[in-house]
Amino acid sequence: MWQYPGSSKQRVVTMSPHRESADSLWLVREASGQPQCLPGQPIKCGSRIRLTHLQSNKNLHSSRNFHSPLSKQQETHLFGDNGEGDFKDDWVVVCKGDKPSDRFFWQRDSNKQYIQLKHAESGAFLSSSYTLSFGPNTPRIENHLEVSGTYDAASPATNFQVTLGIHLLQ
Repeated sequence: MWQYPGSSKQRVVTMSPHRESADSLWLVREASGQPQCLPGQPIKCGSRIRLTHLQSNKNLHSSRNFHSPLSKQQETHLFGDNGEGDFKDDWVVVCKGDKPSDRFFWQRDSNKQYIQLKHAESGAFLSSSYTLSFGPNTPRIENHLEVSGTYDAASPATNFQVTLGIHLLQ
């Protein structure tokens, strides 16, 4: 776990420069207090969700009380145990796309649809930029990109795509 002065003392979330990294996999789950999310069910744009990191089984979490190490924006980190946490683990799926149909459901492998993840409690948007990468003084996360929360919804750094995932049906 990497920590820095003034941090929440939780495991900081970064983006790996390696697309195929198993450390980049997340499970989409229901938000706090919501009915269980059914596997394979499409996620509607505007839905509140929780993302659980598969390797650590902790949730993507953010708090306006702590600042990220590079950009000094809102820190994002992992929180909870066994996928259980609190309301600060909840994110709203904001769909963006060229066609109106791109804005109904969150789509995987769509070159034209981007999503934003808006932190339900603070209103900050999940953000990551190639201009904010960790250097040699942080060997465990060297070349990883900082992930933080920003209030600039127009920033291209808030646009994400889903490119990997599989759901098996019997």
